[in-house]
Amino acid sequence: MTSKHTVVITGCSSGIGIALALLLADKPGYTVIATLRKPSKAPASLTSHASIDVQRLDVTDDESTDALARYVKLQHGGASIVVNNAGFGIPGSLEQVGLEDAAGIFAVNVWGVARVTRAFAPHLRARGGGLVVTVSSTSGWLAVPYLDYYTASKMAVEGLMEGYRYSVERDNIKVVLVNPGPVATEFFGAPPLRGRRRRHRVPRARLVRL
Repeated sequence: MTSKHTVVITGCSSGIGIALALLLADKPGYTVIATLRKPSKAPASLTSHASIDVQRLDVTDDESTDALARYVKLQHGGASIVVNNAGFGIPGSLEQVGLEDAAGIFAVNVWGVARVTRAFAPHLRARGGGLVVTVSSTSGWLAVPYLDYYTASKMAVEGLMEGYRYSVERDNIKVVLVNPGPVATEFFGAPPLRGRRRRHRVPRARLVRL
């Protein structure tokens, strides 16, 4: 069955991803593909919603991303909206954060955005156009002390998607960047990397509505 809008959202394990999935799923004509690395841990609010299809996605993995794109095409007729929401950061300066961890930040926040967008761009073209939304950060505009690599990744994704916008205008694909400030999630507390877990206090703020 094909909906008016089929929305693929990455990073639906918490925070903005869950809130946006529920917001859009409640709108008539919207089907939401809510993705996360461990679907078994998806909250009941997602798994029990008739207009939400919870699926596994690791944005750092080509096979996982391509498999999801094939599934969405086969089961839902393709995506019309893609929301690149998955991301994480590790507090620390250039010297304090190891290069392996820094590479992991870029793997999700930059290459993950590129990988997912590339996988679903053919869906949007086949529909005659669509929308790509990337959740960046105010750190994409202004450097924040002791968030050096996170800030660098967000500035990189800003340039990447601003440039991409011009190349897909002729295909009627709109590219949008959203720049939230601090959001009350476990964002900095659970980086998807192997090794020692880091615990950090996250600034509290109201959820930013997209």
